[in-house]
Amino acid sequence: MSVEDKTDELKDLEADFANLVLLAAAGSWEDVRLLLAKFVRKYRGRRPDFAERINQALKSTQTRSSAPSILRRGSTPPEVSPLPMDADSRLSLIRVFDHLAGLEAPLLTKGLLKQIQSIVRERRERDKLSARGIRPTRSAILVGPPGVGKSLSARWIAAQIGKPLWILDLTTVMSSLLGKTGNNLRAVFDHARANEAVLLLDEIDAIAKRRSDQSDVGELKRLVTAILQEVDAWPDTGLLLANWSIRRCGGGST
Repeated sequence: MSVEDKTDELKDLEADFANLVLLAAAGSWEDVRLLLAKFVRKYRGRRPDFAERINQALKSTQTRSSAPSILRRGSTPPEVSPLPMDADSRLSLIRVFDHLAGLEAPLLTKGLLKQIQSIVRERRERDKLSARGIRPTRSAILVGPPGVGKSLSARWIAAQIGKPLWILDLTTVMSSLLGKTGNNLRAVFDHARANEAVLLLDEIDAIAKRRSDQSDVGELKRLVTAILQEVDAWPDTGLLLANWSIRRCGGGST
């Protein structure tokens, strides 16, 4: 690399650092995380070690509630507890998709993209809204036939607000043991609330549509009831999403 190239790269680094300082000084913590994720993509080719250090720093803080606790002088970041598991099978009850390093936006209509961006903006400005007594959107449902990008949209939403996407694995949560399903479900929701997570209830229609089925009096009906109770109690510190698949979908659904 020539001296001129090194000088240009140094100026580039200085400009990036200045932008990072401005965001941190303004308390825009979610924007700080997004900018750091951009740095990972930008410097991965030219400075792979530097990019990897930033990436690891992002991953190490991905389940913590906010960046101020990390950047504040003298503070000690809280430890992150392991993901909840089924006590019998020892399988994780949550699948994690981490796109903090960046994810391309899904192809959506302008109307849908505007709605999703509105959710993202509310999450980024949650502190400002709370200061004015306004609660941001705490839940949303993505409706449409299989394969149109519902899960991808959920992953993109999580990436935009600087958090991984946690997907509730209903097949693992379900248990034939009386009361075990409810315990598994509460463990997932309690963990997600404690970490202010973005939690996705995938294929919720597979169980929710059977709530009115009079022939089903088993664990499935108890699972639906438990989910409804947890949804009602979900706080606005996290974001709860759900996928609902339908065979036919009019324009405007994801």
